[in-house]
Amino acid sequence: VYTDAVGEVFALCLKSAKSPGDKAFTADTVGGFEMVSWRQDGADYVMVGPNGTEGLTEIAESAALAV
Repeated sequence: VYTDAVGEVFALCLKSAKSPGDKAFTADTVGGFEMVSWRQDGADYVMVGPNGTEGLTEIAESAALAV
């Protein structure tokens, strides 16, 4: 869990993938939250941010390089 300069909360979640292979970044809005999901190296990831967050895909791409 991370907070930005104005106190907005972001979360990076992961679980073991049930399917093999990697999956491209996919953006969606669910229940008032922005989400970007992807599969990489045997794990499913989702970056969650507040509704209306711009650039969440780029944040997720940066996180993917660090995990």
